[in-house]
Amino acid sequence: MTVPDEQLQILLETWESYKSVDLNYTAGAVGRRRVDSLTVARADFLALETNWEPQTLTLLATVGQGRAAQARLVEAIDRNGECRLCVEKLFRPPLLTRLIYRIAFQAPFAYQWCDEAIVASFYRRRVAAVVVEALLPTVRVARPLYVRWDMGASAFVLGTEFVNGRGIIPQGVDRYVLRRGFARLLRTKRRWPLPPPEEVKQLLTTMDELEHLFRECGLVGSGWQVCKRALVSTANFRRSKQAYVLVDLESGIPALLVWSYVLAGLRLRSFPLFDDIDANRLRQWLAAHQNRFTQAGDGAHERLHDDIEKLTGYTERWKKGELALVRNGLKIFSRESRDIYRIRCVSVWRRRKIIDADAERLLETSDRFFSRPTYWFGLIPGPPGRFLQRLVANHAYRAALRRWLFQSRYRKTWARWHVRRHACQWREAGRIAPNRKFSGLSPGFLGNALLARCSPPGFHRWLSDPIVRNDWMGRIFLLCASAQFQQVYARHVVNERIREWRRDERIGGEEAESLSHGLKTHDLDEYLRCFGLHLGLKLSSPLILPMKVGGVATFVATGNLIYLLPFLFTPIGRTAITLWRMVKHRGTQYGEALLVGMIPAVGNLAYPAQMYAAYPDLSTFLIRDSAARAARWMPIYGGKDTRVEIWFLKLMNLFIEATELGVTVASRIRRTLSRKPRQVPEVRAVTSSLRFEKLLQRQLQLLASSRTFGYSFGDWALTQTRAASTSGESSSKL
Repeated sequence: MTVPDEQLQILLETWESYKSVDLNYTAGAVGRRRVDSLTVARADFLALETNWEPQTLTLLATVGQGRAAQARLVEAIDRNGECRLCVEKLFRPPLLTRLIYRIAFQAPFAYQWCDEAIVASFYRRRVAAVVVEALLPTVRVARPLYVRWDMGASAFVLGTEFVNGRGIIPQGVDRYVLRRGFARLLRTKRRWPLPPPEEVKQLLTTMDELEHLFRECGLVGSGWQVCKRALVSTANFRRSKQAYVLVDLESGIPALLVWSYVLAGLRLRSFPLFDDIDANRLRQWLAAHQNRFTQAGDGAHERLHDDIEKLTGYTERWKKGELALVRNGLKIFSRESRDIYRIRCVSVWRRRKIIDADAERLLETSDRFFSRPTYWFGLIPGPPGRFLQRLVANHAYRAALRRWLFQSRYRKTWARWHVRRHACQWREAGRIAPNRKFSGLSPGFLGNALLARCSPPGFHRWLSDPIVRNDWMGRIFLLCASAQFQQVYARHVVNERIREWRRDERIGGEEAESLSHGLKTHDLDEYLRCFGLHLGLKLSSPLILPMKVGGVATFVATGNLIYLLPFLFTPIGRTAITLWRMVKHRGTQYGEALLVGMIPAVGNLAYPAQMYAAYPDLSTFLIRDSAARAARWMPIYGGKDTRVEIWFLKLMNLFIEATELGVTVASRIRRTLSRKPRQVPEVRAVTSSLRFEKLLQRQLQLLASSRTFGYSFGDWALTQTRAASTSGESSSKL
């Protein structure tokens, strides 16, 4: 039996509506600049009192990725033509966050799927903003604007005001930490300069006051977001011209890492805490401070009272709609809890397109909810469980599956549509080339589907795109063979780091200009070349990282230390490069670089430390920048503007001072035993001059056209391919 084209298209849309992805509004990798427009239906917004509803949203950029949500800058225009810059929090957390929440509460991540939870976060922000504005004028909370459901991302979105601010400015370099400490220890009278001021101390004082206020007024769970003992909570603030602004009030994981919040959860009988409130204390606090809000006039007290009641009601329904065996205990067997839980399950299944209207009506009215296959199949994690649920609870899905099984034309058309959709998603994520196409369910498509499931975007792109792969290999070759490219590449990377610190206001304009000017001197060529060689080893990370992961897994299984050898590949490479340069330039000092380069993880500090003798300011900057980047890679506690990053930068003060003292001693010894260094002619790599020059010029052009080249292989690969496609080159020309 044949199926008309119109009917076939309808069936395809029915089949794929359960996993629909709005590719025009899906943000790609963090930090990628793009502008997409989306006209939002009014039905997508949740009905909230006095909230603002935009008609058109224009996605400008992805500005951050947290443990629970992705922050996106959007331009919003309402029906009256009013335009605002907003920050949308798209609650689509990664696997680890979802797994932690599932283990803690036996439920899917609430802010992504539960309308009561996301509405509670809206009113929690409104209450917190009013309370903080009244009692702590030195800090404020970013106000919420709207809540909507994102069909493409299958997640709720919280729209908040845009705060034009910056993160924490780290403490300046303190070159007298050791000497000041020895002076205090020996009680000498010599006074060393005072340490530079630390902005983080002022922020921590503000956080203490804010945490005390939240716990005092009943917003106990929100105190976890501003608790300085959480280490990463400093990243939840931005500094505007007027005050500090709390921009993130929604938790990603339960409050289990600070003992006082563990006890607070036990006291509230809501263990573990996750943005919980103490409703009784909140009402008592409002009654005690009634005069403050009544005197303000304009109905401030009545609005705050209404918001508190809404916050309490939505939070209570949210918490009761989860199994949360530790928190709810025997309450889950009560009639009320079972009804609320059933409504929650049906709501989530409806949003995930698991059940149809008939099954929804049946599940809402039937007393056999917990004995039905739809519920039991939902206990199976991942796509298999959702497939079985749709199979038993969705008539259209079963009809589409039957046609897929018995109609070859339908199956072929579905396969083409399926391949086209996934290829579009991979292009949006930067996993394949922009012009890459697949001819059906080919081995190439299946291989890319496997890579998309189990590999990071950069490694996937390297394997699937010959242009990126050839550029990558060519760059590694030039970093080994071309002194010109090594110098240009090293200067380019350092300049990018200087521009980033200047953009974040971590250094001033004069300091940035001085650092950039120092890169133009010819004395840096040798150290920059070696620094470029060390950075070239970083380009092998996409290949070495899977070997490290596999080695750790094998070591855990067998206990054989030999499987940890991949962790030594980079230190061995750095040591070999330094020994080679020591043989070629015997009059140049390489001692510090040799020692530091042997250390895993921090070996990239080798030549910044070596450069310290000749260019202390530039070397100090490189040391601090490397420490900041290492801190951002720390698991769980890492990230930009966190206390871990601040600690890493302060720890570098000891290294910088020790290096300065060592360089001073070495300089005196060299002045005593100085001799003219013997010039050794440099041996160039033997290669075809024409191909070498073409390769060199191509890579120099790509570097010149790249504005965001750094250590990120994924961003670099994207830049390379765009440049290649713009110039009309193909892989056959390489």
